[in-house]
Amino acid sequence: MWSSLLLGIYIDIIILISAPRFNCHRFKGTVVEADVAKLSSHTEDAFMDPKRRKFFLAMVMAMAAMVPSLAWAQSFPGKPVKLIVPYPPGGAADTTARIIGQRLSELWSQQLVIDNRPGANGIIGTELAAKAAPDGYTLYLATDGPVSINPSMYANLPYDWKRDFAPITLLAIMNQVLVVPSSLPVTNVQELIALARQRPGQLNYASVGVGASTHLGAEQFKSLAGLDITHVPYKGAGQTVTALLTGEAQLLFTSEQTVAPQVKAGKLRAIGTSGKKRTVTFPDVPTIAESGLPDYEMKAWFGLFTPKGTPEPLIRKYNADVAKILDVKELRDMLVTRGFNPQSSSPEEFRTLVQEDQNRWAALIAKLGIKPQ
Repeated sequence: MWSSLLLGIYIDIIILISAPRFNCHRFKGTVVEADVAKLSSHTEDAFMDPKRRKFFLAMVMAMAAMVPSLAWAQSFPGKPVKLIVPYPPGGAADTTARIIGQRLSELWSQQLVIDNRPGANGIIGTELAAKAAPDGYTLYLATDGPVSINPSMYANLPYDWKRDFAPITLLAIMNQVLVVPSSLPVTNVQELIALARQRPGQLNYASVGVGASTHLGAEQFKSLAGLDITHVPYKGAGQTVTALLTGEAQLLFTSEQTVAPQVKAGKLRAIGTSGKKRTVTFPDVPTIAESGLPDYEMKAWFGLFTPKGTPEPLIRKYNADVAKILDVKELRDMLVTRGFNPQSSSPEEFRTLVQEDQNRWAALIAKLGIKPQ
């Protein structure tokens, strides 16, 4: 649509510039003769000025360049697109990528390949995405951990999201759930707090790494409740669940979809959620805020970035395509039942959200006294 509109404007300007050269005698004796003569007079006055002519010719050339660019974006992609996920398969980020990726593949009639690159709290995959060619064929599944938390946790990151990435859109917001092994003699948050106070330093909490939201969620809980519990980091969400099942750790803040099967099977017990409202997945589980810690809230976001320098028409196309699939009820229901709140945004809105989130995490990390590594 936009390419057609720009092409029309382009042609109109060409006609306008060329108007003084038209032979209008064939319209003699008609109203059109006067109109064309008047048009010729005005256009000659405008375009006899070299500066004006130069400006309008430059505008025409710019529009002419945009027409094939937009047409190309409309037919994009012409080959498989890679989506880098900085986490291992099975976790919330990977699940989001695969649900969204499948629908985008169907929309484009072109494969979207999920490329899991876990490690170092998302740094490995994020650095790889930051250094990818800005040709539109590499996308990055961004989360709060590598993007808005890591800048306050690591002194020398090999990437800078504002320098290296172009935001495309928000995908979803997600709350966390606090789970314990079913063998632990607690059934709610207050009982967990009481047990931890009886056993100072003896309870371990698992996370997917230092600085991850699963780590900071537990640290905020620890601070507000005044507990002495020990952090044990793992490489992925699957390993944190295994740690609870084997007794290596006694509590975990994680995504609902990561532990829903184990909770349903009775192997883990959900005792609190991290948002201000109860969730669809665990409607009978109270929030941590309503369980005695009213100031507690923790949420994570998921979104799409692309390497900085990717053509703007492609960024807009990706944004529009994601908004289209997120508006499909079946897909939205699929995400909601896994603990996600699907949301799209403009690139500008997404950039603002990430910056505000980075500021929020920086304040919390400073308050908790966590030093950059």
